[in-house]
Amino acid sequence: MTIAATSTFSEEDHQLSAANQLGTPLSVYIKPGSKRDLLITILTEVITGIILLSSLLNDISRIYHIPLLWKVLYSLFFTCLFGYLIMRQEQERRVIICEHGLLEIIRMIGRKSIKVVLWQDVVEVSAAGTLLTYRADGRKKFASFMLDDKYQYRGELIASIAEHKQQFGHAGILRELTFPKPEDGGKYRCPCCGFRTLNERGEYEICVVCYWQDDGQRDVDANINRSLSPNHMSLALARENYHKFGAIHKNALASVRPPLPEEL
Repeated sequence: MTIAATSTFSEEDHQLSAANQLGTPLSVYIKPGSKRDLLITILTEVITGIILLSSLLNDISRIYHIPLLWKVLYSLFFTCLFGYLIMRQEQERRVIICEHGLLEIIRMIGRKSIKVVLWQDVVEVSAAGTLLTYRADGRKKFASFMLDDKYQYRGELIASIAEHKQQFGHAGILRELTFPKPEDGGKYRCPCCGFRTLNERGEYEICVVCYWQDDGQRDVDANINRSLSPNHMSLALARENYHKFGAIHKNALASVRPPLPEEL
C-alpha cells in the first residue's frame, strides 16, 4: 500500500511538482525507519548524559568534577540541538512519484536539497534496488541517489520507478534521451573499440560504434569489473564482445553503427 491519497500531499509537494513541470503527484514515500533509529540513538546519548550528570551533581564538592560537569552539560546541549536539526531533516526526507518524473526532497540545515528526475532521464535502478542512476546537468553527466531499505514501502517505490522507466523504453524515448550521442569525429578514441568517437574521457559518453559507456576505465585496469560501472562488465570483456559480434552487448546492436571515415 502506497501513501497515495491526494490528502497526504502537502501544499509544498504540489507546488514543487508544478514548478518542475512534473504533472500531478501520484504517491509519496517517506523514511520512518531513519527517524526511529535516529531517535533511539539520540535518546540513548541523552539518557547516558543525564545519568553521568546526576552522579557528578551528587558529588559536586570535589573540585576536579567541575570541568567534567561542564563537558557533560556542553555535550548534552549539542546532542539535543543537533538531534533536533537532524530529526527535522529526516522528517521531511521523501520521494514523490509524479506523472512525468520524481522528486527527492531532503531538508538540509538552513535549506532544502531537491533532486528532480524526469522519467526519460532514468538510466537504471541497480539489481539490488538500492541505487537509482539518472542523467543530470542537462544530460551532460550521470548522478545517483540511494533508495535504501529505510524507505516505507520501498519495494513498491522501486517497482513504480521501474514501471515508468519501462513505459518510456517501450515508447522508444528512453534510449534517445538517456544517452545523448557525441558529435561525429570525436577527439578521443573509445577504449573499447578504438575508434575516435568521444569528445571527453571519463564523462560517461556512449560510443556510437560499440556502445561502451566511457567510465574512465583504461588498459591498466581493463580486467577489473567495477561494481558501480554502468557497463556491468570489465573493459577487457567489452572488447572481447565487440570483436565477437560488434557491440559490448548483443542487445545493443540495434543502437550501433559502423565508424565514419573521420573516426578511424
